[in-house]
Amino acid sequence: MRHEENILFLTFEDMKRNHPVVIEKTAKFLGKSLTEEQTIELADHLTFDKMSKNESVDLLLEIKDMRESMNIRKLD
Repeated sequence: MRHEENILFLTFEDMKRNHPVVIEKTAKFLGKSLTEEQTIELADHLTFDKMSKNESVDLLLEIKDMRESMNIRKLD
C-alpha cells in the first residue's frame, strides 16, 4: 500500500540519512508548510538522542505509576 495517496511510507534509514527532508515530506503529506527555520528546529528536537531522553515519550513515569497502583516491585 506504499503507493496509495493516503499512506506515507518512511524508513528509518531515510530518517537517519536526512531527517529534515523526511520532516518536509511529512509536513507536505499532512498539507502543512514549514519554514526552513521550523524544519531545522524540528529536526533538532526530534533527534533520536533527544527523543530517548524525553520523559513524555519514554513512558517511564507512566510505568512507575502503573507499578505503584498495582503494587508491583521493580525487579533489579
